[in-house]
Amino acid sequence: MRCPALQLHLFADAAAPEAVAAPPERATPEPKPEVPAVRSPEKGGRTVALPHDASGGAANVGGFAVPSAADLHAYLVRELGQAVHLTLTRNERRWATWIREGGRLRVRVVARAVQRGPRVWDALVHWIRHPGRASTRSLLDALQPGPDEAPPHTRTRRTRIWTQGKVFDLEALLARENEARFGGRFDGRITWGAAGRPAGRRRRHVRLGSWDDKAGLVRIHPCLDRPDVPECVIATTIHHELLHWELGIERQGGRRRLHTPEFRRREACHPDHERAEAWIRANLSRL
Repeated sequence: MRCPALQLHLFADAAAPEAVAAPPERATPEPKPEVPAVRSPEKGGRTVALPHDASGGAANVGGFAVPSAADLHAYLVRELGQAVHLTLTRNERRWATWIREGGRLRVRVVARAVQRGPRVWDALVHWIRHPGRASTRSLLDALQPGPDEAPPHTRTRRTRIWTQGKVFDLEALLARENEARFGGRFDGRITWGAAGRPAGRRRRHVRLGSWDDKAGLVRIHPCLDRPDVPECVIATTIHHELLHWELGIERQGGRRRLHTPEFRRREACHPDHERAEAWIRANLSRL
């Protein structure tokens, strides 16, 4: 019953990413330098070659104006001292990734990095040279979208609210826990979450519940909607997630703490806590 991890990732890939389409190589007896490519951030955009000597100006990629894209590529090649394959994206989950592959560097970065100029470019180079928490934080800060830069392509994910299960009614259980232990102050929503694991695999871990602060939503794993699951297990799971809502995240020494001593103390105060935990430990593999 852990708070879900943040959905933002910024890291150096450990494995090769999906291949990016590049201009086809022509058969020739003479070796030619590889032509880097920039992918259009436009939906359905194609990959367009940027010559090694490209410099300045606005590149029009797939009908989408990308000012100074060639400059960013040339800057990365010069500062990093190696061939670079640059891809501009509109990915708001992974603002930047890189991997060394076959003597060149594959860099993917969100398109607004181009218009931000030297501050972001320096942070990107520093992050690639010295990957770590400090360089990651600097790049994240530099790539934060401004108030007028909300990505137009971002889709709002619609959440299906589903409270009545085959066995349990989450809305009724939430109302009971809210009144009994939170004074009725919680005004968010609750739903059953996504479907469970593939058949034939035993569970070593399962997140029985989660609290989405942005959506104001408690999700409960549908594996609990079974007649052999005691009601107290769902009740204590709801209680756990409401504690995340009320207590929030504590930061100590630059680290996030979700389950503080106060959190654990209040969690243990639930009258069914011990019984529910014992049942979960004995039956997790069957869920």
